[in-house]
Amino acid sequence: MVPAPDADSDAYFASRPRESRLAATASAQSRPIASREELVARWEAIAARFGGAEPVPRPSHWGGYRVWIERVELWVSRPHRLHDRVAWRRALEPSDDGFAGGPWQAVRLQP
Repeated sequence: MVPAPDADSDAYFASRPRESRLAATASAQSRPIASREELVARWEAIAARFGGAEPVPRPSHWGGYRVWIERVELWVSRPHRLHDRVAWRRALEPSDDGFAGGPWQAVRLQP
């Protein structure tokens, strides 16, 4: 997992509804806050600051990540715990964008 390029984060942020962009700007995500009222007050202050039409810029702390999946496993519940269990795996090789994935290989596993 690596941080997404700023251009990707900017494009995704701009695609979100305006109220969501305001919320992202008002929130210090995952940090404690004293009350819901404080969070709403922060959102209202940000909404007033940016008015009704002014663009809401992406906060510097807001961004995405690129995630490359190497292995996925799924289970389907069956009677007597004789579940169907399948895993898919692929090799990842470093590339300019992070990683390049090889072909997926499936294997059935015992539960």
